[in-house]
Amino acid sequence: MTGIKIKEFVNRKPVVLPVDSTIREVAQQMSLKNVGLVVLVDGEKPRIPVGVVSERDVVRAVAKGEPLDASVKTIASTKLVTIGLEDDVGEAASKMLSNNVRHLVVLDDSKRLVGVVSIRDIVREQNTLRMQAREVERERELEGD
Repeated sequence: MTGIKIKEFVNRKPVVLPVDSTIREVAQQMSLKNVGLVVLVDGEKPRIPVGVVSERDVVRAVAKGEPLDASVKTIASTKLVTIGLEDDVGEAASKMLSNNVRHLVVLDDSKRLVGVVSIRDIVREQNTLRMQAREVERERELEGD
């Protein structure tokens, strides 16, 4: 799975909210946009991520009885696990595994937000590659007959 660059399959915009949003607003956007991660940004620098909130973070907050109108800062992670556009998918998978996360924030060379890569994206890419490899194998077998 190496050799495929992150830029080749990051194709949707990340869901971004201001860092002063509430837990409820984050949960609503996750549900509306069908995503598992929201990237938080400062209003003055909207392309520079300052934190992330995952579905797990929201679930933990609800389980602990955190008020949904509380600031998302109370549950956000400010330790971002990032990857660059020129990095490959294998490195993304390795970073996810070693950091125990399901999403990576994708940054350009200027450290500006470009997107988010999820474990689902990587699995989907791996499955696509496997199917393509099988098709090539079948074509070779047919040519050999």
